[in-house]
Amino acid sequence: MLSFCKKHSYRARYWMEKLKVDSPYRTLVMIFFLETYLDLLLGGLVNTENNYLFNYSGNWGPNGLLTVSDQFSIILGNIIYVICMIFPFGVMYILETRRNSTYKSRAIN
Repeated sequence: MLSFCKKHSYRARYWMEKLKVDSPYRTLVMIFFLETYLDLLLGGLVNTENNYLFNYSGNWGPNGLLTVSDQFSIILGNIIYVICMIFPFGVMYILETRRNSTYKSRAIN
C-alpha cells in the first residue's frame, strides 16, 4: 500500500522522503509499543489510589455520590491495570510456544 501511494502520489513521495528514518522501522515500532505499555501501566497504577472509593457502596450506581464519568474512569483504570499486569505473562507464553514449535519443526526435518 505504501509503495503504491509512493509511486502514484507526488505528495506521498515528498513526505516519505522528507520523513525518512535511518534506523530500522521495527525498532521504532517496538519503542512505541513499549512506551505505550509503560504509560498505560503507570496510568493504571496511579488510578489504584482511588480504590478506597470501592469501600462505600453509596458512591456507586445511578444515584451514587460519584458522577458517572468518575465511576467509569475508576473501573476502566482498574481494568487497564489488571490487563497490563497480565500482559507480560501472555507475551511470554506466546513466545515460548512459538519457540517450542520452531524447535519441534526443526527436529522433524
